[in-house]
Amino acid sequence: MKKLIRDNVFPATGEVLVLTDDDKFHEHLRDELEELVTDYFEAKTTPGELDALADVMECCYALASLRGVSVTSMDNARNIRANLRGRFNRRKLWVEP
Repeated sequence: MKKLIRDNVFPATGEVLVLTDDDKFHEHLRDELEELVTDYFEAKTTPGELDALADVMECCYALASLRGVSVTSMDNARNIRANLRGRFNRRKLWVEP
């Protein structure tokens, strides 16, 4: 099994490889994002949800960085989209006819 790990994690067993190929790193980041979103859905407590969301954001930042996009630029893009399309503050739900 191969699993992406964070910079400050040092496994007790196995070998740690450094991914130098951007496409492979991107592939593993996407896999990690999927796993982290699943962790969020499986979280049973508010602190657990918060930790999972923080992990999702970290993975998104890494994906953006791989494409040359800074955290600030990503947050600006999020704000622009929110200003154009709105946020989720009003809790609106569309029901298909």
